[in-house]
Amino acid sequence: MLLTIYDKAGTKRADVAVNDSSTQSKEVQGDNVLSLSFSYYAFLPLDVNDYTDYLGERYWLTERYTPKQVSDGEWEYNLKLYGIESLIKRFLVLETTDGDTNPLFTLTATPREHVAMVVKAINNGMGHITDWKTGTVEGTELITIDYEGMYCDEALKAIAEKAGGKVEWWVEGQTVNVCRCEHGEEITLGYGKGLTSLERDTSNTAKFYTRLFPVGSTRNIDAEKYGSPRLMLPGGRKYIEQGVEEYGIYDHYEQDAFSGIFPRRVGTVSSVRSEEVADDEGNKFTVYYFRDGELDFDPNLYELA
Repeated sequence: MLLTIYDKAGTKRADVAVNDSSTQSKEVQGDNVLSLSFSYYAFLPLDVNDYTDYLGERYWLTERYTPKQVSDGEWEYNLKLYGIESLIKRFLVLETTDGDTNPLFTLTATPREHVAMVVKAINNGMGHITDWKTGTVEGTELITIDYEGMYCDEALKAIAEKAGGKVEWWVEGQTVNVCRCEHGEEITLGYGKGLTSLERDTSNTAKFYTRLFPVGSTRNIDAEKYGSPRLMLPGGRKYIEQGVEEYGIYDHYEQDAFSGIFPRRVGTVSSVRSEEVADDEGNKFTVYYFRDGELDFDPNLYELA
């Protein structure tokens, strides 16, 4: 079978003849993976967001791929490309009212409204497009979901669980559905087991991301004065981006790593004095007063209620 591989801009890279060990594996509420094996007569560079179309569906490469050279004029390729069901794992569901981008919020709405919000997150994550649509969504009762650093696949699963009945989330073409999946059986490209001799280095522990949403600590924060219940990035920024233009959006929500970062001061006690006092009943006790000679502000002015 002949497939065409394109770069992220839609420019054709090459036509490749895949062999019989190539497979398609598609799961309801799970991954959609196209595993391709082929040989090519020249070195063919493949990068993040390169893609191919197969049976009306698009599959993307999610990391840079280096082939194995088997001779002077032949390179061997064994690679995985992922459908939208897998790609949405990299997009956070964000509350975007008034242009904000908040990964921490709660929404009470119908299942369809929840799905529409997730579809909006998918479109934004794919480059602020409008191609992805909301399809059939079962359930009309209001449901409440806490979106706390929740990715699109997790959100769709939560919606399906709360919608009631035996419904699932699934994608057909560019339409996202939450209902019983009745669009056919799994289609197999070949009879092999896919990847058999991968010759490249990948990281199994470090998550790749291009957009970081750091969630700051609530310790020592006066929300009324500060304008937020959590410590924020300078200028009130909600996220940091790096490499988005090159690789696209890969969201990462991180709270634990920043839990120990909060407003505080470590000083040195320069002197101590004590005073004996009595309470209302005449019981005596000692009060100790500590002084930091380098403290250049009045801590009483920053006391939190």
